[in-house]
Amino acid sequence: MSGALPSPPIRATRAVVDLDAVRDNARALARAVAPARLWAVVKADAYGHGAVRVAQAALEGGADALCVALPQEALALRAAGVGAGILVLGPTREAEMVVLGEAGVWVTVADAAAAGEARSAARRLPQAARPLAVHLKVDTGMGRIGCRPEEAPRLARALAEDAHLHLAGVFTHLACADEDPAFTRWQLERFARARAEVTAALPQGVRPLWHAANSAGALAEPRSRLDAVRVGIALYGYPALPPGAPPPPPLRPPLSLLSRVSFVKRVPPGTPVSYGATHRTAGERMLATIPAGYADGVRRALTGLEVAVAGRRVPVVGRVTMDQLVVEGPADWEVKVGDRAVLLAGGEGPDAAAWARHLGTIPYEVLTGLSARVPRLYVGRGGAATGAEEGSAGSRDGAAR
Repeated sequence: MSGALPSPPIRATRAVVDLDAVRDNARALARAVAPARLWAVVKADAYGHGAVRVAQAALEGGADALCVALPQEALALRAAGVGAGILVLGPTREAEMVVLGEAGVWVTVADAAAAGEARSAARRLPQAARPLAVHLKVDTGMGRIGCRPEEAPRLARALAEDAHLHLAGVFTHLACADEDPAFTRWQLERFARARAEVTAALPQGVRPLWHAANSAGALAEPRSRLDAVRVGIALYGYPALPPGAPPPPPLRPPLSLLSRVSFVKRVPPGTPVSYGATHRTAGERMLATIPAGYADGVRRALTGLEVAVAGRRVPVVGRVTMDQLVVEGPADWEVKVGDRAVLLAGGEGPDAAAWARHLGTIPYEVLTGLSARVPRLYVGRGGAATGAEEGSAGSRDGAAR
């Protein structure tokens, strides 16, 4: 009917994900950690990038398997046709293990109780889905989940001796790999001792995969690479490394948060801006409104951050509201409705690291904080959108996840 929105509707604010950057990052990381296998961590919707598309691109770039935090994340990948190995890193209960086993997903066992549930779950699986593949988690210093190192040999042997189970891996997690190399070495020494004791306790011929490294460990501490590395934040272009670490391979952030100016006005000195009137213009100024706010993941505390609007770096002024923010430029700023706004991107606008510094947090929180109402549009080989940043037909939500 007349005046109807396009179907699907176009939204000015969108996250554009470059799948070629994901592939290139995976390829560079796989080379850097070889001969260890690269496992791509795609939990939390691939750190806000879109799990299915990112998983496919990472596997094409050289990742050997995938890691997620929750059962539903693994099952969503399987439902989308992703057939690679998937490890659920978090604890699961017996009923979840049954469903995961039927889907061919690896589960984590972190104590004797979980081992018992895994044994029960494996016996409930159809014959074709047996054995249930499990990875034993050893806590060497993170303090979340995992058995104590001295418990690992007994648990590993019990899992390996059960005909309905397959001890596919043994792993730990590094707590300070991006900050404290000495603590990382201490953890790795504990894990090495546990590995020797577990290996001695296992039946002959049982050889699980051993893995410990996250992004920082994989890049900064070669001894942590073992059989496989679980790389998350580095895959997304933000390697967090400790002081003195060697430079990482060239990596590109795949995600940009883009929008367009929705309203413009020239205002006199002393004009209040946004809730609380916390900002007043110091002189005659141009104000431009951008339709993005904290409901999209653009946090209120980003006031004062400079973003790129109409090719110029300008500050966010006043309080960021739920759906909109305001930027301020000089009185002669030639900005108009529809002009491009780069809120987050490497190079042209501030990246996730710049957001994190401004907010006093880390890029992980910035990326995973982008809300589901922001369409994810995909460019590069395999991307459905083309010209998305220019607002062409390819940028419609139909290209989004």
